[in-house]
Amino acid sequence: MPRFVHDFAMRWPYLLLGVGVLVACSAGSDDGSSVGGGASSGTGAKGGNGGNGGNGGGIIITDGGGNGGNGGSLGDAACATQVYNGERLPLDMYIVFDRSGSMSTQTASGTLWEATKQAFLTFIQSPTTAGIGVGLQFFPPGQSSGSNCFGVPPCASGCIDFAGFCVPGGDEGCLPSDYLPPSVFIEQLPGVAPKVTAALNGTSPGGGTPTTPAMKAAGQAVTSYAAQNPTRKVIIVLATDGNPNDCNSDIASVSAVAKAAAASSPPVSTFVIGINNSGVNTSGLDQIAAAGGTTKALIVDPAKAGAEFLAAIQAIQGQALGCTFKMPPPPAGETINPNQVNVWYTPSAGSPELIYKVPNAAGCDPTLGGWYYPNPQNPQEVELCPTSCSKIEGTKGEVRIELGCATVEIPK
Repeated sequence: MPRFVHDFAMRWPYLLLGVGVLVACSAGSDDGSSVGGGASSGTGAKGGNGGNGGNGGGIIITDGGGNGGNGGSLGDAACATQVYNGERLPLDMYIVFDRSGSMSTQTASGTLWEATKQAFLTFIQSPTTAGIGVGLQFFPPGQSSGSNCFGVPPCASGCIDFAGFCVPGGDEGCLPSDYLPPSVFIEQLPGVAPKVTAALNGTSPGGGTPTTPAMKAAGQAVTSYAAQNPTRKVIIVLATDGNPNDCNSDIASVSAVAKAAAASSPPVSTFVIGINNSGVNTSGLDQIAAAGGTTKALIVDPAKAGAEFLAAIQAIQGQALGCTFKMPPPPAGETINPNQVNVWYTPSAGSPELIYKVPNAAGCDPTLGGWYYPNPQNPQEVELCPTSCSKIEGTKGEVRIELGCATVEIPK
């Protein structure tokens, strides 16, 4: 079994997703009638209602506008092909983890902090996460503050002596530099698991929710890391149970940080896990996720914080890992024209379906989905839009990237 199929089977128990890459080796006329031939692989092509391809099995699908001799094919009329295994980008997650005082809220299964911490430990210890990179930063910074401050001096880190009593230190963690270096640098699992475990066990809830400076630090660190590691898919995961409310933090400022990271080169998407506690603004968290290129936040019920937090982080893993594919190297002596790339999905029991190209993540259609280049200036990967990505999850089928035929864009 090819490695990429094995990976998908490991990732989604009910998913067997084949990935192929179709590379043009020759082209016929553009009238839709020529037959692909001459490729040693024996795959062929046909246009409109024209002749059958080569030695059978070609997947160059027509747009239905022709009848074989009237230009019914998409892009080049015929493409004899070679097929390559697709390769997904390995994933790196930078977790921005809320440890504010409200995370000490009690639930039926313990505090929100303990429930989400144990869920994250379960995640990093799973065999299915091997090879994923994980970095970790808490906000506010420090090991104890807020609700843990109250008492008599000497005061814990992050607390101050006010008239003989320990109180929170006020604007703690208002500078991005307060969050750098991170608690744990990005390293691959399972090797980094002991460092993540130690960081989580050495931290407790307390303080406010200075989300903006924490996210600014994450954006600085991760976009720099992504530029140095272009062969990996790098994302930010913001996990929070409260609204941004300290250090001039608000939804708009956090969204601006997420938007800037998504527009960087290479782009860094922001996923959001919201624990619906203390009246958290879930629509605001959706706004942050949308600005970060991931459409909506994943909302966790506090009463089921452990199980739902684990499900949310696993869902993010599947979405981020499952829908970004590397472009293959071109055949010897040739180059890839980014305007001659198409993406197809073939269900296990059905005909190939064209996935339309959209300009960018913001151009994803909620119904038709689409695909785009995360980095159009240097198109080395293709990314499926959320709707298209969701369509292939949990199904048996095949995704193919076709090179050499004119790109078909989403209808306007």
